[in-house]
Amino acid sequence: MSRRYALRRMTTTSRRQVVRWTRDTFLGGIHQGTDRTAATWLLDQAEAEPIVGPGPPVHYGIRSNDGVYLNPGGGLRAPAYLWLKANGAVTIAGTWTYPFNRVTNRHPAYGYLAAFFRQELSGSASGVPVADLDLMTLWPILCDCARRLDALLAADS
Repeated sequence: MSRRYALRRMTTTSRRQVVRWTRDTFLGGIHQGTDRTAATWLLDQAEAEPIVGPGPPVHYGIRSNDGVYLNPGGGLRAPAYLWLKANGAVTIAGTWTYPFNRVTNRHPAYGYLAAFFRQELSGSASGVPVADLDLMTLWPILCDCARRLDALLAADS
């Protein structure tokens, strides 16, 4: 894994430490072999994509309440994230309900991704077990969504 884009493992806030996921801690917490294989494949694919944007291809969120964001091409918005459930299973969900940016919230650029997950943009972005998905079909949809979001955000800036 390229450490060039790796985020610091720990950052300090006012009086407590915030521990971020790393590739090793995230994959190490997965109990199912099929989930681990799928998550590893998705992380490898994200890191193998040519970097065209300012961000990291994988953003490791805070362990206690966040996931691992897949951002093919290192664009401005990660279209999906992996979530490690308490039982050690891994799900993937879209970010179309995230209110971080008014431009991308529920935007049609997420349409194919939402349809692949059998969800609606007007509804919640629920997690889908990674072991249940055809990753070879998912990956180009995820990359296309990331490109559309980047184009949208670039036009808005």
